Amino acid sequence: MKSYQPSNKVSFSGFKWLICASLLGGITIGGISFLLSQFVYIFFIFPMGMGSLGGNCLTYAIQKGKVRNPLLSSLLAGVSGLLIYGSLFVGNYWLFQQRFPQFLSPLEQETLKKSGESIDEYLQEKTGKPGFLGYVKYSAQEAVVIREMLNGDFAINETLTWLYWLLELSIIEGFIITLSYSAAKEPFCEPCEAWYNQPKRLGNVKSQFSQDFLELIQDENYFQAAELIKANSPPYSPSVEVELQRCPCCKTSDVILKLSRVKLESQGGLTLKPIQVGLITQQQAQQFIEWVHPQSLEQPENWVSLLSTDRITIKNSDQFLPHGLQTRQIKEIVQQLAKFWAIKTAYFIQKQVQTLPEKPLYILGVVRRRPLGYEPEIADIKLVHQLYDEIELPE
Repeated sequence: MKSYQPSNKVSFSGFKWLICASLLGGITIGGISFLLSQFVYIFFIFPMGMGSLGGNCLTYAIQKGKVRNPLLSSLLAGVSGLLIYGSLFVGNYWLFQQRFPQFLSPLEQETLKKSGESIDEYLQEKTGKPGFLGYVKYSAQEAVVIREMLNGDFAINETLTWLYWLLELSIIEGFIITLSYSAAKEPFCEPCEAWYNQPKRLGNVKSQFSQDFLELIQDENYFQAAELIKANSPPYSPSVEVELQRCPCCKTSDVILKLSRVKLESQGGLTLKPIQVGLITQQQAQQFIEWVHPQSLEQPENWVSLLSTDRITIKNSDQFLPHGLQTRQIKEIVQQLAKFWAIKTAYFIQKQVQTLPEKPLYILGVVRRRPLGYEPEIADIKLVHQLYDEIELPE
């Protein structure tokens, strides 16, 4: 499977979109940030917000201008980040000029009044540089005061102030460049001049088979790879999600095959980390779908029915039946569950469904053993995902 690479093309119209988003967007976001900072400025949070806004602005321009050049997008995103942070400083410099006497001690105010020095002359005397650059250096010398909730305010010296400003700028640039670079790398159909549709889920692969699956995909052995995909299994961690992405306009361009590793976050949510993105032909994609969903060829409406509401949800009003499995099948399930120390009791039943009643819908419920002492809230979710990955149930 060959990997997808953007064409690095950008039209004149797309370049104008980038320039406008970078320059106007950067100045606008910086100006808004300056106005908000007069009421509240949350260290680290504000830079992340500025970078996110700038990245979304550039992403919109990239999509509208159909820019497929990640390097150019990143460069102009970097310029936008500098403008955002620079505009914040320019706003503060303007405010400094308007309220200059308020920044001085009573003695300095009296001295300045007698000498008739201008703001630039004052900055030249204090920092060796007049104007905006003198103000920036003066601000660094005055130090940044950070409010610490537990121990009160504390100030950092000039060197640490410069480092802190560099950190804030890095946060802004990191957000805006990452978002812009990713947007320009999105799959694009050159003949149709159109971005590909959003990926459509094909299924997932259990973690124990993931390495074999990736090797089969690399060898373009799609038939055996399809046998490892569970089409009716929900996303869980750890597993590999399999998605297909197509051009919305034609049926001739290659199809994107996207493989992502599922990760369970500390709050219980799932994130997808792409591990392989490649191109396959339309014919290979169609065969892949047919091998993963063989039942959809015989009765296409049945495959859609498997995703109906009563087959993917559980409510208090649902009716349940005995599982109806053979003793041998139950023993196999018990043997698998015996590997999990955390499971104290297990219940296995069948839900009565209106959609495709001839295809049984089994439900496995477990009661956990609770360890002594602290246990993270995510422990229950981890067990559910582990059961998804390691237990084989009748279909």
